[in-house]
Amino acid sequence: MRILSFIFLCLTVFVSWAEPCPPISSTARVALDEDQLLISVLRLNGRPLWDGFDVYPVGERYLVPASLFADALSLDWEISMTQGIIQSQGNDDFCSFNYAFNQTLPTLSNTPPDALLWAADDFDIYIDTRMIAALLQIEQTFNYTLLQLNLTGRLPLHSSSNASADNPQLHFKPNVVPVSKVVEDQYQFFTSPLVTYRLSKQDSATSDNRFSANINAGFDFLYHSANLRVSRVEDTSVHYLRFGKTLNENYQGSDNALDNFAYEFGDIQLQRDELVTRSGQSLGLILHNGDTRQRRSFSSTSIEEFVLPGWRIQLFRNGQFVDEQFSNEENKVLFEDIETFYGANLFELKLYGPEGQQEVRTKTVNVGNNQLRQGKFDFLFGLTDNQFRLLDGQVSTTGIGKATVARLGYGLTDSATLSASVQRLWLEDEIASYVTAGINTQLFGSALKFEVSDQDTGGYGMFLGWNGRFSNNLNLNFSTRYFNNFYSDAYSQDDDIKHISSLRLNGKTEWLGRFGWNASMTHRAYEFDEPQSAVNVNLNDNFLGGTFASGVSVSNNSSDAVTGRLYYAKDVNGWNLSSAWNFIPSDRFSTDNFYVSMRWPQSLTQHRETRLRYKRDNDSALEIRHQHNWRFESLNIGLAASLMEGGDWSVNLSLTGNTNVNPYTQSLNFERSAGATAGRIDAFAYLDDNRNLRKDPDEMPIEGVTFTGSSLWRDKSTDANGMVRLNTGARAQNLTLKPDSLPDPYMLPASGKVQILTHAGGVNETQFPVHTFNDVEGTIYVVGDSSSRGAGYVDIALIDNTEQTVVKTRTESDGYFYVNAIPPGEYRIEIDKDYLIQKGLTIQTSTLSFTAPAQGDSVFIDDILLAREASSSNENFAYHSATVEPVSSPDIIHKYEIQIGIFRHSRSIFEVMKHLPIAPESIQFHRNHSAALTYVTVGRFDLFSEAKMILQKLNQHPAFSHAFISPSARYTGEHWRLESVLKDIQELIQNSLHQIESSSAERYCQLAAYQALSSINPMIFIEHPELMLLPNNNVSPSFYRLVAPAGPTSVCDDHYYDAEYRSGSFSVTRESLLTKQ
Repeated sequence: MRILSFIFLCLTVFVSWAEPCPPISSTARVALDEDQLLISVLRLNGRPLWDGFDVYPVGERYLVPASLFADALSLDWEISMTQGIIQSQGNDDFCSFNYAFNQTLPTLSNTPPDALLWAADDFDIYIDTRMIAALLQIEQTFNYTLLQLNLTGRLPLHSSSNASADNPQLHFKPNVVPVSKVVEDQYQFFTSPLVTYRLSKQDSATSDNRFSANINAGFDFLYHSANLRVSRVEDTSVHYLRFGKTLNENYQGSDNALDNFAYEFGDIQLQRDELVTRSGQSLGLILHNGDTRQRRSFSSTSIEEFVLPGWRIQLFRNGQFVDEQFSNEENKVLFEDIETFYGANLFELKLYGPEGQQEVRTKTVNVGNNQLRQGKFDFLFGLTDNQFRLLDGQVSTTGIGKATVARLGYGLTDSATLSASVQRLWLEDEIASYVTAGINTQLFGSALKFEVSDQDTGGYGMFLGWNGRFSNNLNLNFSTRYFNNFYSDAYSQDDDIKHISSLRLNGKTEWLGRFGWNASMTHRAYEFDEPQSAVNVNLNDNFLGGTFASGVSVSNNSSDAVTGRLYYAKDVNGWNLSSAWNFIPSDRFSTDNFYVSMRWPQSLTQHRETRLRYKRDNDSALEIRHQHNWRFESLNIGLAASLMEGGDWSVNLSLTGNTNVNPYTQSLNFERSAGATAGRIDAFAYLDDNRNLRKDPDEMPIEGVTFTGSSLWRDKSTDANGMVRLNTGARAQNLTLKPDSLPDPYMLPASGKVQILTHAGGVNETQFPVHTFNDVEGTIYVVGDSSSRGAGYVDIALIDNTEQTVVKTRTESDGYFYVNAIPPGEYRIEIDKDYLIQKGLTIQTSTLSFTAPAQGDSVFIDDILLAREASSSNENFAYHSATVEPVSSPDIIHKYEIQIGIFRHSRSIFEVMKHLPIAPESIQFHRNHSAALTYVTVGRFDLFSEAKMILQKLNQHPAFSHAFISPSARYTGEHWRLESVLKDIQELIQNSLHQIESSSAERYCQLAAYQALSSINPMIFIEHPELMLLPNNNVSPSFYRLVAPAGPTSVCDDHYYDAEYRSGSFSVTRESLLTKQ
């Protein structure tokens, strides 16, 4: 107990002494352009951390949402949207800070070069990535080419640092920014295919013209998703067609195994298991309950992507380079037998298209949390035939033919799953059956799996695997398989294998820049042949700003006992360079193959790429190729030329793009390639009059509405029927209706950010109901016999016709209140009764009810008048005079005043007054409470000629060209009250000087200092006549001090008008305030 107390005391002391962050330089508020949103990858020390991270470019800077960033890194930032504050108490890893953003500041179009930028909207506060670097004391860069925000430095994640060593928290899932609504994926009876195509014509010196066509098409058919891949070279075609469907996809945590039921049929991709089947393409049918975790191999996985031929794909695992491949003529790329380790394996695929496309796709494979929940079932049933394709018929007569599988899993506990399966394979002319049982469990922060399979021939096979993590820098994967007269699709009888053991290691070093490394050791023993062993070692790192990888393989089962590979890729000022060299060290480092590819800086309309390639086994070993692509809105045109060793040459012309039918424009759209994962969203906007969130027959669609979520939609808007079709490449697409695109300023979407789930080629329909709203504003006054004053800081509530409180607010210092987004209906205003009792006031206004119209509008409430109770004593009147200071009525001897304007809001008056070309002796505010308007006049004149002279000077300024002379008697009567009279500012200064010189107080409170008198809001002296304005010099003052009396304890507290715009008050002596002559 003492030890725990001591540890707690140390932690408490340490936190209290967290170092403050370095001071932040000047900031500038900017506006965000949703059309410029970049969906990026957040990377930490080279490791992908968050896919789909929002980044907004502003000039040469980049802004990110603060809440999303803090969630991604599990930072203890406290973010208040209402107050515009970001703060952190700090700890042993981070410094402390507290920064407030003034959200009332206007946005700037021209920002200072050294200022840190920020922005705000309804969802988040957006901060400059340079500010993140300053607060966390790290380095940051944004790779615009690959859409990556890279953070480097010592930046430990709380999610892992808080975990114990015995059972580390390895399955880190960052918090997701909530959306207001999720629209489930939908399958249609039929949707027009979303087709990505590539047409190519090639001519060469040694062969005739060669025509090839490649098509990837996604669509819905009979309420199923469908994917068609076609590859045709001259007269030979290969077709792959696959159908699938998932039911109730979001019921991942349900106890009902049928809630997430899914199936697929056609030319499907099979996943490998431990002993019987291997991965591959096959005609078949697979039914399962959607939990695919039990279908994966324990220690490896296969990753498949559908892209047209010519794409180069780099594969990274947790930021470490794994492999690179080029897509084949079957319109896909397949990475097989990729090692997986305990915890989250985030695979990142960087795709480079031949027409200049660049994409980043991610896939996460979690190892160690494969277990089912206790009592939950997992099932799979499959029928396949490897010798057939759905459209092509029989394509082979050898190898495995038909196969069946039935598998069942049961959650024995939350950390242990039992599984059993029955399989049958048609191997050549034989039929083999297998019964397999196994257990998958977690053990001391690691994963353990054991399986045994019994073959009907009397043989059996066993698998044992252990997958664990020793530290954050070291992962280990061990597996062994033993066979006794056992053979299957994965392990042929001809292989004659007795047992296979493999040990795989993965980690990062703490020295030499934390480079990553992989090592694997495999040993195979045979019944009759000599055993074989292989060792592979790979190193990878971010070297000189690029990706570097190297590897060496040593084995005793090939003529080349030792082979090696070097790989390097880097972006330099828009140039993308990649190279790979495979060599044989035992043969004097002779080259087996190599390539160097250089992608030129891209423009909006052109892309160029040059590649040098060498293959030792080819007749034309050396080849140089250059490709030039022209981009148009409807398609890409590519022209490539190759020159090979020996004089052979080839020229290739290609057309690539995307096409689909838009049912709303009744046209066939031709666009640039959208990728194989592209889906479609049909968004419908309408005015929801009855607010039931569904379309009724008499409700009208809204035309011209636009949406945020992708820069591709900047020119897309709803038609006369309120419909628009939006293409998306995201599996889960966030969509927001832009309020400024609505035809009426008093309309708002009923939902904020909506997440729409899609599938390749599908069309998901979603409705965006729009509601009208009202802005309600008014002013509460405390009135006397001839004067009135705004009732400041009064709590009020809006009550609807069901007696429910809709909103509560408080009046500002001048009595003004404003509430927005009020639905149509009948309301009444309720004033705080405690305030009325405390101040001895009664409500003089006859009615406090109003109607918010159905069409939406600004509702101006008539002035609400509060008057002193008639029975109030003189003492009571004296008490209230601090709040309502009677202002004498105009002297009857002054006959004329110059009216310069009529205002509904008193806060607007000073914006006009600061442009006065002269300094009048006085300014009067006359309030007509019946009209709820304030009449502003200047001067009080006995003679009309005197007023006319001043009027001529005022008329010289455009803002006062309509000012006129009015009799003072006009501003008297039943509904008129004189709110205030502003005297000449110089008179106020002289009175303040006289007061400070004759005062006996030793200390005062300085609230602020101003260089210009025009910066001072005169309202502060109306609200607080005890304040003084003192120059620093009587002759030529350079600034003016705003001073208040000090309290009894000389403690300063700025509770005066507009205090939020001042940084803080402090105590000063009387002598320091006395001006110098």
